[in-house]
Amino acid sequence: MGDEISQEKAVAIARGEIDFEAEHHQIRLFKKGLDSHPYWGVSLYNGDRSHPTECQVVQVDAESGFVASVDNC
Repeated sequence: MGDEISQEKAVAIARGEIDFEAEHHQIRLFKKGLDSHPYWGVSLYNGDRSHPTECQVVQVDAESGFVASVDNC
């Protein structure tokens, strides 16, 4: 059920995709699409969680480790 890629591995993959050194992260598993495919949503940020100074969200396929997207918060 999408546990091939651990939370720790997903965070490491996400850190490799962003363009700053993140001090903090949050992660959650969610399902997307008609087939309910599992993805890790990894938010990496600096500063306060409610008002970060830098923030990007990386979607990592929880089965393959493929990076589906990288977006600014």
